[in-house]
Amino acid sequence: MLNSSGNRKAAAVLSVVAFSVIAFFSLSSRSNEQVVSGSGSNDGRTAYSAPVGTRASLMAPPPATANRSAHGDTQGPHDSAFQMKVMDAYVTSRQCATVMRSIDSMRRQISACDAVASTAPGSEARCRENTAGFDEKVKASEALLSSCGQKSQASLEKEFYDNVVLAAKQGIEDARICYVSSSFDLGRDWSPEEIAQYKNDAPKYIDDALNQGDWRAVGLMMTSPRVLSHLTNSLLGQIVTGDAATTYRMNRLARLGATDGYAAQLDTMAQYPDQPLSSQDIVQGDLWAKRMYEQHFLRSPALSGAPAYCE
Repeated sequence: MLNSSGNRKAAAVLSVVAFSVIAFFSLSSRSNEQVVSGSGSNDGRTAYSAPVGTRASLMAPPPATANRSAHGDTQGPHDSAFQMKVMDAYVTSRQCATVMRSIDSMRRQISACDAVASTAPGSEARCRENTAGFDEKVKASEALLSSCGQKSQASLEKEFYDNVVLAAKQGIEDARICYVSSSFDLGRDWSPEEIAQYKNDAPKYIDDALNQGDWRAVGLMMTSPRVLSHLTNSLLGQIVTGDAATTYRMNRLARLGATDGYAAQLDTMAQYPDQPLSSQDIVQGDLWAKRMYEQHFLRSPALSGAPAYCE
């Protein structure tokens, strides 16, 4: 499951390529309705009281201890050398999967332009403009995939998923958020064991992240039913129902930390919800958001845009 820990230089190079092509492939399809990543300290903050809208109860954890989940559920060895190895494996496999996905996305767009040339010649020029430089980027990315072991996309995706699961269980917050977002492409249906594991672990990870003032957890929890309906092979809908009351609460919480254009976007989303809200939902939601912000998010970074859950 773990990659070699001696390949950090290659991982750094892969990171550059991953971010250079990320505009053409997003690990999350929910960027227009979420909040930017960020986390704050949890010193002296009270325990989180779970809102409505989750299919599994979000348990209120005791105060978090250093380098450990507030639920105390990390598994395996906890020495720093092992955790560094787990982190390296997670980062490297994530970057390899990201580059491979980007290559696949660009190839698909190039093929689509080829098809347009024969079926709708009038649109070809615009299509070619949008894919300008893709051939060179694909070649550059393919050269770097040699450091990933020349594996198939299916193998890289499976390795990525396995490393996310292990890193999340080791308490690595980025991996936990990535796991909850469930932005994986294994090319198959989820097994009953994987679904059960997700339904058990993901609510705890969200719970811990909210108590730590992590805006990414807020973004995941306010995923709308419309977005959830398009996540055909994601497990996020196993713990997030997208009900109007929870979506509103999370929106108002995010708004307390948002700035500039993103604040206005959140206000518009709250003013025109996908589902109707009662006056009681609005009053209770506003009070909950204010209390939650004061207890957990006062020292979290300001929000200026959409999040990156798995980068």
